[in-house]
Amino acid sequence: MSIDVILPAPRASTTKPTGVIRHNWRAIPGRPVLGLIDNSKPRAGDLLAALARVLERQGVVDSHFTVRKASPSEPINKEQRAELLARAHVIASGVGD
Repeated sequence: MSIDVILPAPRASTTKPTGVIRHNWRAIPGRPVLGLIDNSKPRAGDLLAALARVLERQGVVDSHFTVRKASPSEPINKEQRAELLARAHVIASGVGD
């Protein structure tokens, strides 16, 4: 089985989020690391791995790592959150069945 991923072209400019900002936004470096959150559903890991391969092949990210939730209904734990915040410049969460 193969998964095709088509990425839209990035916008030249972005708008800042409105409302209360709960995150300190920072610039993304030239060689960003992608942190992936696998929600532990059957195909989530496959989807995220395919996304990471495409992003790495296109030079959008330099590397990636994955943390896996204990179950789809549970949030990531404190250690996983700390790892994501320490290592990742961009974080994506995938859903798959």
